Amino acid sequence: MAQTADKTPLTEQQARALAHWWGGRYEMTIDAGEVATVCHGVLLTGRPGQRHQDAAGPTRILSLEEAQEMENRRGFQEACSPDWLG
Repeated sequence: MAQTADKTPLTEQQARALAHWWGGRYEMTIDAGEVATVCHGVLLTGRPGQRHQDAAGPTRILSLEEAQEMENRRGFQEACSPDWLG
């Protein structure tokens, strides 16, 4: 998922926590635009809670808004989910 100016980038700690929470992999990428920017994210090879490959392929989560959208797709609330995620 592409990073845009209106989205809140994940911090390294948030991305690592989500990768652990969802069973994904933490990624750090460097966007070599006009100004090099470090992006922290999560690579999911399946939907959260499912370890198999999704038909759509891997998903990259790079922003808090994308993380909240992904969490909402799960269809249930986690009592122990991180407060910053919702």
